[in-house]
Amino acid sequence: MKTDAPAVLFLGSKEFPFGSNKGQDPIKSGGIETYAETLAKALSKKARITLVTREFRGSPVKEVVGGVRVERVPWIPGFFLRNPSFNLFSFAKALELEYDLVHAHGLVAGFFGLVAGRLRGKKVVVTPHGIASGQYSAALNAALLGFEKLVYGSADATVFLSEGEKKRFAEKRVFAKNAVVIPSGIQLEAFDRKTHSAKAARLKKELGINGETVVTFVGRLSKVKGVDYLLQAFKKSGKNSVLLIAGDGPERSRLEALAKKLGLNNVFFLGHRTDTPAILAASDVFVLPSLSEGVPVSLLEAMASGCAPIVTDIGLPVEKGVDSLVVKPRDAESLAEALKQLCGSVKLRSRISQNALKNSRKFSSEKMAEAHARLYESLLS
Repeated sequence: MKTDAPAVLFLGSKEFPFGSNKGQDPIKSGGIETYAETLAKALSKKARITLVTREFRGSPVKEVVGGVRVERVPWIPGFFLRNPSFNLFSFAKALELEYDLVHAHGLVAGFFGLVAGRLRGKKVVVTPHGIASGQYSAALNAALLGFEKLVYGSADATVFLSEGEKKRFAEKRVFAKNAVVIPSGIQLEAFDRKTHSAKAARLKKELGINGETVVTFVGRLSKVKGVDYLLQAFKKSGKNSVLLIAGDGPERSRLEALAKKLGLNNVFFLGHRTDTPAILAASDVFVLPSLSEGVPVSLLEAMASGCAPIVTDIGLPVEKGVDSLVVKPRDAESLAEALKQLCGSVKLRSRISQNALKNSRKFSSEKMAEAHARLYESLLS
């Protein structure tokens, strides 16, 4: 790395590296943490990255991981306190550290990053990671919408993960002052199916899967992920298949109760997992029933693993009928029909999965890092 490489401060990632939590916070980390870690490590060859994250027992307050300088701050446990307390302590840390530019991930971190950047006279980049407004009560949604307009309309650049995400914000009259589209990226080689075939076989044996089509969801169990529609659709879609739900979150108990109510004996709630490559290698079909997303890392990982995806029509970088089946959000009937098609036809699954694997090559972490480095350079020049 050049000695004059820009110094960039990352805000908003609640766990770095992924897995540091080790049960100290029962609410597991999700896509923002995975995305920020992948980007920070890939960028460490092009910029001096400092990432502020939460302090867990057994983790040093300061260290260097994968070329990334890590600064850990306190936080207060609890569903309503964990995120605000972390962001407040991160804000205080941002006022102490030296850097050229702030890159904040998520709406709350974006607000604090914007304030810190203005106080320090630094450029600010924000990545929304999906729309926050629209998931809660009318009053809270209105407040969040105003917050989104303020943050994304004031940042020096807002990075959308897809043209579809950018369009959905515009439809809500949230216009970024400087909108840039940079798709997510992953370490493609980490999800090679053949590499994980032995672990996948062991997983199937542990779960008693023997010849059934394996349908999988990977992600945080929150309302915006639409997993309840997936359960309803799976009930209607056929018998010779199993559903793996890998992830944890505030909706898990409700979703487990719904699965029981629907009489689904072929659904496995795997909880928070660190063996996602093996889970995807064991899977035939990947379903993303989300109501709102940027470009979810889980989808890219599934595509790179050779799964045949079914996604909702929310502006994701797929081509309907070519590398994915696309259904309406909140529509269990159309999702059930798509599941029937893919679970019932090896030929269709093979064609979709091969095209998805080919499409995944566009989303490498290296390409993502290069695009961000160019953005930082343009803002600092």
